[in-house]
Amino acid sequence: MNINQYNALFTGQGAQYAGMFDEFSNEPMALEIFADASNILSYDLLETSRDEEKIYLTQYSQPLNFVYEYLQFVLYQQNTSRKIKNMIGHSMGEFAALACAGVVDFETGLRLIKKRGELMAQVAPDYLMVSVIGIEYAEVEQLLTHYTEKEHKESYISNCNGKEQTIVTIPKDGLKAFETTAKEVNEKVRIMALKLPYPFHTRYMKPFADKLVKVLEDVDFHEPKVDIILNVTGKPFQARNSEIMKKYMAEQMYMPVQFTKCMRHAYLTGVNNWVEFGPKPLLSKMVGREFDGANTLLAVKHNLQRMKESSETTEEGKEDSLFNVIGFYLKLLTSRRNLPHCTETSKITAKYRLLRKLYLSLEKEGTHIDEAAQGAFARLTFLEAMQLKGYSKKECEDMLKQYS
Repeated sequence: MNINQYNALFTGQGAQYAGMFDEFSNEPMALEIFADASNILSYDLLETSRDEEKIYLTQYSQPLNFVYEYLQFVLYQQNTSRKIKNMIGHSMGEFAALACAGVVDFETGLRLIKKRGELMAQVAPDYLMVSVIGIEYAEVEQLLTHYTEKEHKESYISNCNGKEQTIVTIPKDGLKAFETTAKEVNEKVRIMALKLPYPFHTRYMKPFADKLVKVLEDVDFHEPKVDIILNVTGKPFQARNSEIMKKYMAEQMYMPVQFTKCMRHAYLTGVNNWVEFGPKPLLSKMVGREFDGANTLLAVKHNLQRMKESSETTEEGKEDSLFNVIGFYLKLLTSRRNLPHCTETSKITAKYRLLRKLYLSLEKEGTHIDEAAQGAFARLTFLEAMQLKGYSKKECEDMLKQYS
């Protein structure tokens, strides 16, 4: 495995949270980007990012995530000598990948994602996107066929997020019947409703994609600096043709996201290091479930390489500063998959944020804390999060033995 290269992951919408940009408040470059973004969007980016309701509306969530991922990537690149092997953006994250790869500039990318979000928000919220967990793609297809024949309701695959996780779109009033049908197909299946009442990546988005085509007509696309593995095909974009790229960027609004194929292609290039750019470690978890030994990392503010180095030191040099210890906790939390009986994902995220906030505070020079007390708090928070993910106390303690 090439340790000097990594696959860059760009999260889709759904990772945002209120106050997501606050951690960048003392970064001069971030303040410039916030000002530019606010001018482009015609609303205050920071104010909107703190609104508990607006951040979940797709017309806001897409630009918010785009700016966050772009900023995080730029800061990361300034602090690492490691090279990118592949870029993969999940759904709207593909626009962030395009901007970071130089296919479009920041302003153009943000204008496009703003328009995309506005168009996608126009579709009637008469649908429900649900996660089907525990069965493979072929069984999901059987499930949808059985559901459609039995209930006389349409259903579509929207995202393929791994061997045993598929996102499907069903009518908003069809959840109970869908859950019943799923159990008839396979008793082990789990169904989890998402906070998205839209039929994203289905044929219902085609009329809105056609409107995006008109916006794309005036955009100049440049050749990417690295390979971008595309959602619809699961392969790198080969045809260096601006017109084909314009057509594709509209198509990906209504075609399923083949993220399983994207991950597999990147893995087969010989690189099993993955850095995720986004507010939460969503794609890292998918990668961790797919590939044994995957070295996954959620980028954190501007001192990103330091986190990577500290996790390596943790495992090899055993330096035990609290900063390194929490870095190790964060790495474990993002790389260990949720077990099938895990249902408390929101609580896991809350505990992850607590650890991340403490980690960010420790990277500031002149920070004075009670390390013993904070260390005990961090350890307890980590153990509670891992147990919520479905791991036993003994399994958690065994993980920590890697550090001791």
